[in-house]
Amino acid sequence: MKKQVTVLLIAAAVLATVFAAGCTSQTASPTPSPSASTSTTTANTTAAASVKVIAPTALPNSTDLSSFFTNYMQRQGYTVIIPFNKSVSNTTGNDQYSGSITDGKYVYGAVIELTKSATDTASLFSATTVAAQQEGYTAIQSNSTTWIGYNSDNSYVAYISQDTTSNFVVVLMATSID
Repeated sequence: MKKQVTVLLIAAAVLATVFAAGCTSQTASPTPSPSASTSTTTANTTAAASVKVIAPTALPNSTDLSSFFTNYMQRQGYTVIIPFNKSVSNTTGNDQYSGSITDGKYVYGAVIELTKSATDTASLFSATTVAAQQEGYTAIQSNSTTWIGYNSDNSYVAYISQDTTSNFVVVLMATSID
């Protein structure tokens, strides 16, 4: 039970950091009529297609990876709006790198959290996907390393991935539509 509470606190901290990195207030749209289900499915497919999947990478041996992650996201095809900056998670004590990026469709609050082991990485990945679902995101694409969710209330997309070789989790939460 204590481990589950810790995992949920970690997920909450990661999501709070992402949302604090540039979340704007949105008014929820009215509940769509039954005839809108086709457009919702199309929006989900379009949202999933717009997210660029991030390739695994080997991390350099450095105490501050801010410039590495800024350059890494640029190499993945994202435009960096706010370069990544290092901080420490209040919940886990892990190093976190936060920034803001865009893929031309969405502006994302981005957080990359380093973990101490593959097990910690998998736990953080799982907890973060659960937290995103609790925030209203529905999975539209999911496998063992990547989860993409769509929130029909604000048409935002969330992207969460894990790299259990280099031990980090990437969380991209749309904060606005470009």
